[in-house]
Amino acid sequence: LGLNDALTVAETLFANDPRVNSFLWTSSRRVNRAAAELLHGMGFDIEPSARLRSLSLSDRAVVDIVRQLHARPVLLVLDEALEKLTPPALARVAPVLLRRAAEGMAVLFITHRIDDVYSFAHRVSIMRDGQLIFSGATEDIDQMNLVRMAYTQFSSQIGPAPARAEFTRFLR
Repeated sequence: LGLNDALTVAETLFANDPRVNSFLWTSSRRVNRAAAELLHGMGFDIEPSARLRSLSLSDRAVVDIVRQLHARPVLLVLDEALEKLTPPALARVAPVLLRRAAEGMAVLFITHRIDDVYSFAHRVSIMRDGQLIFSGATEDIDQMNLVRMAYTQFSSQIGPAPARAEFTRFLR
């Protein structure tokens, strides 16, 4: 995740925020209060004074996503970030991401979880070995064909012929 385990949640959320890191925000209580408001405003109940090392991987991922969203990016890149979330955390993150996307933020969502593609994406692109295999609206490709395009490289691997034949039948 690229987070510093020694920092608190509040310190992590506001590490690059010049408004919070000015001389007016010297009180940790004030920074913790602002962090609590930010987290609760997005629907999360994470203790702002907790050290990142004490959090679960899911909560650490939430802190990282909230930190990125707080910066109000024009483009948010989520490279397999949602895979680290527990189902309840994903259920809280999803509406926030969808709301921000509706407000105009672009999201580049890199994932191997096909269900997430259909939950979040308007468009899908499949790349293999640096080559673009498919790009189009999610409504233009069903899940089975998406899986077929994304994972057909397995059928060309050297291995037992019965296993390859069985996989090829599955793809058809």
